[in-house]
Amino acid sequence: MRTPIGWHNLAHDRSRTAVAVAGVTFTLIIIFMQVGFIKLVASTATILLEKLDFDILVLSKDYAYLAQPQDFAPARLDLAASVAGVREAVPFYLGNVTWRNDANPEPEVREQRRVSLVMGLRLKDRVFRSAAPFDAREVESHLEALRLPDTLLVDRQSRPEFLPIDTGRTVEVGTRRATIVGHYTIGSGFSADSSMIVSAENFERLFSPGRLEHANLGLLRLEPGADVKAVVAGLRAVLPDDEVQVLTRPEVEGREVRYWLFSKSIGILFLLGVAVACAVGVVVVFQVLSSDITEHLAEYATLKAIGRTGLDVARVVVSQALLLGAAAYVPALAVATVLYRVTAAVVLLPLSMDATIAVAVFVMAILICTASALVSVRKLHEADPADLF
Repeated sequence: MRTPIGWHNLAHDRSRTAVAVAGVTFTLIIIFMQVGFIKLVASTATILLEKLDFDILVLSKDYAYLAQPQDFAPARLDLAASVAGVREAVPFYLGNVTWRNDANPEPEVREQRRVSLVMGLRLKDRVFRSAAPFDAREVESHLEALRLPDTLLVDRQSRPEFLPIDTGRTVEVGTRRATIVGHYTIGSGFSADSSMIVSAENFERLFSPGRLEHANLGLLRLEPGADVKAVVAGLRAVLPDDEVQVLTRPEVEGREVRYWLFSKSIGILFLLGVAVACAVGVVVVFQVLSSDITEHLAEYATLKAIGRTGLDVARVVVSQALLLGAAAYVPALAVATVLYRVTAAVVLLPLSMDATIAVAVFVMAILICTASALVSVRKLHEADPADLF
């Protein structure tokens, strides 16, 4: 039975080990927060797409991301509807408009104009599908109320600056006054702090006459049993690729996530945050291990003198690093879970600990500790048995 030297090295000087564990714990907490924000960016990037009822999406060739989709002629959807396998082609309208709620109790908030995402739909079309926490039936139950001029539905998860949003309240949207006739629950992301649903006619009133002559998204639903790949190929053959593009649901959702993570500054910032935190973690663990190796250099030389190989001695350092990481991971996970809940309550975004994040950070902790140990092992070359005599 091998002696757990790595464990004894940590247990020998408990105060120093406690300081080392605290340092690694702090690093892992930072990594937890950065990874959580990355997952938050990815999940909110598709928060609206997940609620739209489509199999294939027709987009402008100049589409950037959902809050800036650009537009195309709705006649393209008539052409798309003629392709074999397409059951229905529905236009969907998106735009950004300023919002001012003069009923807000805060005087400085009442005068502020905030940007809200506006979703316009033809009331005869089925646009949404239920996906928790969103219930499409909630929107459908208010369709008759949306037929009235200057009416809208508001996301009940809008940020506090948009409150109050009670039914019957009138708010200033763009240059018009509109009445809130109901609510739904989708949640906000990084592109908008609130959203609203209006009829196509009210969408045109909010923006400009003739606005409905340009659609922003084309929601295509297929016949039961239709081959998605075959339909996409048919659509790309008949639709002009210099004006529109055709994407399946996985393609457009993946594109949205990649855009927010790798093109928008907020995603890049969090990715860099993870990289920097991992680098700091490597340095912290290396310093701890390097200091310990220096202090126990004679003991490591003794191991070599009694026949232990360099690989055996290296295993001691690696095991010590992994024990250090494991000891730090548990409190880091507990603290990060609490911080997630506090942050979610403050920013009103769905930030929560899940198995994906927990496993991802655990793997990072292993890699950080292993990398630090392998770098520290170089000092073991200084442990020469001849120095003992």
